[in-house]
Amino acid sequence: MARRTNASKGTEQLTQHAVDPPVAAFADQAPAAPGTMVALTWDGVGAALGAPTDVDRDMYAVDLDPDERLGLGRRITSAKILTDLLRWSGDIAAWLGRTPAAEVGKLVGFSVGHVRVAFAEGLRLRSMLARFEGRAAAAEVEQGGADVGVDRAAKAVRQDYDVLYTALEHATKRNAVLRGMVTTAYSKAVTPKPLAAAVALLVPLAREALRGKDARVAARLAHEHVTLELVAALELGGKALEVAGAQSARAVGGVTERDLDLQDGTCLTHMQWLYDFFGNLHDRDPSAPQLVANATRSFFAPHARGKASAPTSPADDAPKQPV
Repeated sequence: MARRTNASKGTEQLTQHAVDPPVAAFADQAPAAPGTMVALTWDGVGAALGAPTDVDRDMYAVDLDPDERLGLGRRITSAKILTDLLRWSGDIAAWLGRTPAAEVGKLVGFSVGHVRVAFAEGLRLRSMLARFEGRAAAAEVEQGGADVGVDRAAKAVRQDYDVLYTALEHATKRNAVLRGMVTTAYSKAVTPKPLAAAVALLVPLAREALRGKDARVAARLAHEHVTLELVAALELGGKALEVAGAQSARAVGGVTERDLDLQDGTCLTHMQWLYDFFGNLHDRDPSAPQLVANATRSFFAPHARGKASAPTSPADDAPKQPV
């Protein structure tokens, strides 16, 4: 299926705000305090809501099968989804900031964690759309958020590498041949692919030092708790890092039409819950946000609360192609 034209794919949503920090940047930030004004930007709303926990993500993961998500996602453009999801999330964050936690805690069927997951999925969609449209700068920043786990793994492997290298360097000072091999193998690499290669060079030297003919070197390393098990663990870490780094590199800019439609469907599923819950709540309490479907009105028709899976109209956008 040809992607809907990116001229109407809502580039206003990606250009009117500065590129925002990745989802992980909000992990340690508390929601907005009562009375705090929420800036209607992706970073402002994210900081006000806070990031979802792993429990939140697991509990509120969309469980529709891919065909169902594709069916939803193909009905409306990503940019229209992002426009309303940002505005809705901002309204909800402001409401949470002015509403006592005790009152929020009594609301049946409501979870702040669910709101955070919905917003995080919007951030993911925004990143994917940026890559799909070839927006390299935005993709690089968001990729950092998507790959924060790879970055952490690289940091941990680098620390273990430095520990092992330092032990080998000092233990082999009296063995010119082995010492030369160790120092030649040294690398300052910190990114996944070159760091994994550096580990692959150091590991066999460490094994040789532990099993080799120089008993003095082997004894010193053993005395300093350098073991074959420790070396094997570093080797596994390096190999895992190589695989993760390769997968990450393939993800950058590699967003397909289907990928976007699937994520559109995920966001719409979360938005349907927001629309239903706050529609009912606003009917009872006018101080609660009224989530108006402006950009997404063809999907969230006034009579369709709770029935998003029933098409209200054919696809609302012309076929799109990447710029």
